[in-house]
This record gives sequence, C-alpha cells and structure tokens, in this order.
Amino acid sequence: MEYFSPNLISNVKSVDENKKEDLKLRKKNSSFMIQDSINENLTLEEIISQIKLIIKNKIFQLENSILAIMSGSLTAIHYWCSDYMRNALNINDQKKIFISYTFICLIGPFLGMFLISFVNSFFGSYESKKAPLILFFLQFIGGIFGILSVINNTLFGFCFCLMGCLIFNISATTFIQGCILLSVGKELTGMANSIANLTQIIFVSGPSPVLYGAINDFFYPKGMKKIGMLSIMIIYFFASFLSFIHYLILKNKDNDENIVKKVEICEKSDSFNLDNKLNENNDIKNDEHNKSKDS
Repeated sequence: MEYFSPNLISNVKSVDENKKEDLKLRKKNSSFMIQDSINENLTLEEIISQIKLIIKNKIFQLENSILAIMSGSLTAIHYWCSDYMRNALNINDQKKIFISYTFICLIGPFLGMFLISFVNSFFGSYESKKAPLILFFLQFIGGIFGILSVINNTLFGFCFCLMGCLIFNISATTFIQGCILLSVGKELTGMANSIANLTQIIFVSGPSPVLYGAINDFFYPKGMKKIGMLSIMIIYFFASFLSFIHYLILKNKDNDENIVKKVEICEKSDSFNLDNKLNENNDIKNDEHNKSKDS
C-alpha cells in the first residue's frame, strides 16, 4: 500500500494556503478600488474647473482645431462623394457610382488603420517627440492626394487619388487623437476626450456637409462643378500647415525646457562646489585651531 510523503502533503497545503491568501488580497483590492472610485466622484465646481483648464490649454486648442478640420473634410467627402461623381465627372451609371463609392469607403479606412500601425512601429507613436512632424507629413501627403483627385477627370483617377487622401486622412485623425490626450495631464484625459468629441459633433459633423452644399449650389450654376470638392481639399490641406506650426511650438518648448534644465544643473554644480570649498575652509581652520592648542 502506497502512502504520500509528508513533504508532498505539506507542499500541497502551502499551495492551497497561498491561493486562499491571493483570493483574499484580490477581494480587498477590488473593494478598495470601488471605494476609491466612489470617493473620486467630482462636484460640479470641480468639473467646471477642469473644463476651464482644458479650454485654456493652447496646445489642446490647436490640436483640437486640426482634428476638427480633418474630421470635417472627411465627413463632407463621404457625404458628397457620390454626388460629385454624378455631376462633376458626368457619370450616369448608378452601378459604377455605387461600386466605386462603396470600395472607397470600405478600403480607405482599413488601409488608413494599417498605415498608422506601420507608422507607430517604425517611426514612433504619438508619444514620441517626432509626433507633430509625423502628423504634418501624413496630412501633407493626404492633401496632395486630395487636390490631385479634383484635377483628375476620370473615374479611376478620382477614386485612386481620393482613396489615397482618405488613407492618410484617417491615419492622421487617429494619430492626433492620441496627441490630444497627451496635451493634458493624466487626470484630465477623460474630460479632454469628451470635449474633443463634443466639439466634433456640434461644430463639424453637421456644418461641414452643409458648407460643401452651400458652396456647390453657389458655383454650380456658373459651370464650376468641382469648386465644392476643391474647397474641402484646400481646407484639409490648410490643416497640414497648422500641424507644422504645432511642431514648431513644441520644438521651441522643448528647447526652453532643456535650457532651464541646464541652468538648474549649473546652479546645483555651483552650489556643490561652494559647499566643498566651505568644508575645506572649515577643515583648515579646525587644523590650525588644533595646532595652536597643541603648541
């Protein structure tokens, strides 16, 4: 008849006891997390103060404006793309328009997300110092594709260039959303994200298609059938220059911070040298005092 060794039994008991202790700790931690979340409920005054802090942040204002321009142009393109194919490119085949529009709207966003993952892995994410410069190049290339799409008079050329515009537009939009969260402190990221989404809904999603329609209705009777799409592309291209200004502002800010750090390091080294000299002088005085006593 076989028996378990006492060491094996003790090991099994110790494992069971460790599991029980881990479960107890998890329950305690979960209860503490619930209490902390309850205690962190903000009052109305605190919410208003957070909103004021975010709105006064100039970097947040600039990045939110860039996001609004890109989102507005993207919304207008999706809304009026089929109308542009029919009226500006004079395509009467509804099946061609439907297939082209569906292909652009499905493949463009997919390739845009693939592009931004490639950029994050090889060139740096929105947390890197190169983020504003990366954003500028994404927008600049997308703007070039957008203007080329208006110049083209063929359906294939328009769809190809417009897809390139959407790919870089969507990747840049995703990229700058991360930059917006970094422009404020960690405790304000949720509020900043909410404010950015609210501004996009109120000032972008509705007005941008209406703006395109108003421009198109004004110039279409005069024979300028492409002016509506061209205006949207120019506005989107303008966002790339705002991104370049954003890059210059952050670069100057980094230079100022480096200068301040260098000054602090110099002050610390000077104070350290002064302390050493004072200590040396005190040691010399003590030695002289001891010698005088001995004599």
